[in-house]
Amino acid sequence: MHLNFVCSLYEEQIRAGRFFLHEHPAGATSWEEPSVRRIKKLPDVRVSRVDACQYGMTGLSHGSEYPVKKPTCWMSNMKHVNEALSKTCSGTGGLCSTGTEHVSCTGSRAEKAAVYPLRLCRAILFGIRNHLRATGWLHEDTVGIMMEPEEESSWIMSNEEQVMMKQIMMEREMAEATLQAGTAAHRGAVDARNARRHGHSGVKRTYDALTKQVLDDELVLQGKAAEMSCLEAMASVRLCRVRRGMDRERKEAHLYKVDLHKQRR
Repeated sequence: MHLNFVCSLYEEQIRAGRFFLHEHPAGATSWEEPSVRRIKKLPDVRVSRVDACQYGMTGLSHGSEYPVKKPTCWMSNMKHVNEALSKTCSGTGGLCSTGTEHVSCTGSRAEKAAVYPLRLCRAILFGIRNHLRATGWLHEDTVGIMMEPEEESSWIMSNEEQVMMKQIMMEREMAEATLQAGTAAHRGAVDARNARRHGHSGVKRTYDALTKQVLDDELVLQGKAAEMSCLEAMASVRLCRVRRGMDRERKEAHLYKVDLHKQRR
């Protein structure tokens, strides 16, 4: 669901003459999803691969920092970004091209690897800057770019949209609170049961494997519910903007017809 949604945003960006950048692990099955494969076939869309160790990604092992390879693919319709994100490791036998041994991207190292190294961030910005210059969006004597006033005004929420977004966010918070309360109550029941079973007066959090799996599943569902609520909110606001744009186009068309009628008279 989420992947299909972001791919629809990529298509919208391309139709409007804008750009996008998508990243997933090189071995992820998501690259074979129909929505992603559809994007890859669009004009000017390219996929490049990088090994994160070539951009400074490291992980801690036995008190020392070692390179983390983490093969990653990047999909974009910005040629210069793909060119900037194309370095792969030439090391063999488990060694990095620097001559140091790679460490696996697991455990706490995987959590740290979720943050892009500074060199990787600079490579992305370098590619975006070069692409904007090559396409005429950015010039040598400019620092940034701005939207046209008409386009910028289309992104400002109307009062109706603000009320709708506030209501959606309140509903999401209530749903999250309900899920959290249910999970906490279940955990409390398990703690009380274990306390009675082991004869402890205090609470001892000793979950069996099955109960731990149930609790973990509940937390996953809680996170997915929050994500879905956020996507629904974004989709609702996006739909309002589309409708508002259609209304504006109808109004302009009507004014044009009125002016044309006056001219004929």
